[in-house]
Amino acid sequence: MSITSVKSYTGYLEQAYLLFPLKRFSFKVKEQEKSPRKIYAIDTGLCNAVGFRFSENDGRLAENVVFVA
Repeated sequence: MSITSVKSYTGYLEQAYLLFPLKRFSFKVKEQEKSPRKIYAIDTGLCNAVGFRFSENDGRLAENVVFVA
């Protein structure tokens, strides 16, 4: 899958309010812009059903729940 396809699909999911990108907090705008965004999903069940899980993601799921709450 190409990078442009991934960006397109991610954009579609953001417009549907299924994914939420979040920039890393910093007081410096330059550091915020150059750091990678973290993406949180509104529906963890959908992530578990669609995503490939090679190991347990309990920590990531808990972090996602904190974001949504």
